[in-house]
Amino acid sequence: MKYLKVAALLSLAVFLFFQFGCEKKGAQSGAMGENTQAAMPSSGVGIHWMNYTDGMAQSAKTGKPVMIDFYTTWCKYCKLLESTTYQDPQVIKTLNDNFIAIKVNAEGDDQVMDNGKSITEKDLAGEYAVSGFPTIWFLDAKQQKVGNVPGYEPASDFEPKLTYIASGAYAKGIKFEDYLKSLGGK
Repeated sequence: MKYLKVAALLSLAVFLFFQFGCEKKGAQSGAMGENTQAAMPSSGVGIHWMNYTDGMAQSAKTGKPVMIDFYTTWCKYCKLLESTTYQDPQVIKTLNDNFIAIKVNAEGDDQVMDNGKSITEKDLAGEYAVSGFPTIWFLDAKQQKVGNVPGYEPASDFEPKLTYIASGAYAKGIKFEDYLKSLGGK
């Protein structure tokens, strides 16, 4: 009986993975420029996305930390992140006020400038060791890697991570769990 319960749970887990996981479907539409328009609202409301080259230059100029969203065109969770978490008013405000937000098509062939050399977005994803999608990397104001968030997160989980990075609490040695407690959170 116990074996049947384990088998049923395993079957359910496999079903859910294939039902909601990232699957390639049809031809991939490659370049970031093509997908950025869908990600950037034309009304000016929403996250102010930039491409990697321009975003890193803007970060150097303003001293703002960076959030890089590595996505693919076929990933269901990337699309879910875009349609839910990135539509949350508090996430939008926190990102626009405190970060340079960058989108990178992890399979794209568009050229970007990274440390003075021209590489493809795909190669850039490799330099950040991106192996699943979406993967979000955070860089500090000096463009040094702080950490990453692999996979989809709802706004309620994602926004506290944004404020944690924006506040610089990580640089003061404050663990994320302690930061949440200081906010009266989880």
